[in-house]
Amino acid sequence: MSAPTTTSTASSAANHKPYPVPKLLKGALITKPRCSGGQTVEVPFQYNPNKLTRTLTPQYYAEDDQRYDGPPTQSIDVTVQLECSSGPEVARRLGVAPYLAALELMIYPSSSDLEKWTQKTEGNKMSVVPPMTPRCLFVWGPNRVLPVRLNSVTVTETIFDLQLTPVVADVGLKMELYPYFKAEDKDQQLLLTNLKKLESLSTKLPSSANTADIGIKSVSSL
Repeated sequence: MSAPTTTSTASSAANHKPYPVPKLLKGALITKPRCSGGQTVEVPFQYNPNKLTRTLTPQYYAEDDQRYDGPPTQSIDVTVQLECSSGPEVARRLGVAPYLAALELMIYPSSSDLEKWTQKTEGNKMSVVPPMTPRCLFVWGPNRVLPVRLNSVTVTETIFDLQLTPVVADVGLKMELYPYFKAEDKDQQLLLTNLKKLESLSTKLPSSANTADIGIKSVSSL
């Protein structure tokens, strides 16, 4: 009896394609200049934070009032982990310093703006307008692109190389959702889009047909 053929099996193995691994989206901070001549800076997180804390505070028109004065304020706290103990030689030599620099510069005026501002204020008794902050966007997936103000950047450098270059660090970011009525048109649109997504998402909440579960006979009678 002839040996069984393995052609079909080999062909099947050759044509086998591994199951595609879903791409992991990364959180990011993006700053965009408000004036011409600036530079857009995109800083994707190396690793998504293990925890994201949001605190919402309602804005009432007056104390004990039944009207809102606008959307709630919202603070967002995350800790970004940075690590550069391996990789290309240039990356190892600089460690996480470039990453830290990009994050820190998000709350600095540019050196050119600072120099111009200093020159205008020297010997000038008239009020000089300070440099503008860039637009800052916190990106947490396609459904959360939020204009924010960075309130603080806390850098904790934990491991260094022989030249004292930081190779591991944690960066605590405290952000505040940009106030709706102070936001530019683009940012107002982002805030409205986020609100509409929340409204749509809330409609997916399963309704309970049995109000006895919460101890009342009928919600409509309340």
